[in-house]
Amino acid sequence: MIQKKDKSKTHIIDINNKTNEVICMDFFYNSAPWKVKIVFKGDAYGLNNCRTHDEDKPMVEFYDLAHKEIHGDGGQFVSRYCLGSLLLEGRCIISREDFIKAGQRDPEIGILLDAGITNWRMSGTCLTEVLDEIKILFIKNMLAPHYKKERDNHA
Repeated sequence: MIQKKDKSKTHIIDINNKTNEVICMDFFYNSAPWKVKIVFKGDAYGLNNCRTHDEDKPMVEFYDLAHKEIHGDGGQFVSRYCLGSLLLEGRCIISREDFIKAGQRDPEIGILLDAGITNWRMSGTCLTEVLDEIKILFIKNMLAPHYKKERDNHA
């Protein structure tokens, strides 16, 4: 299911809840759209999705969508980070308390995804909007089932 762009989010183009992907365009840098994907435990990832993520810590992958004719619709893999590294400067997010603290990231700081390629960077504004959507995908996939289980246990 693709969700249409929220007009308050200037960099977000599409959100795909089924594949846990956010498509964005960073207007501060003259570059092609990006695909940013959250990878959960059990998800396929890597070249041709040949690996399975086997850790509890979710990862975030960045793909350059500039040359689909060469790299296909999935884009060119650029970089992968632990979600906690992006949100909390290196701390792992496992609990609700950790996730609530995730707002501590400085929204003015962007990310340099590859120092060798000028366009492989993302401004603080764009990264903040993308991470806000990644947080929502995280809640839907990881935290919401735990809340339901806790409510059922207290009923």
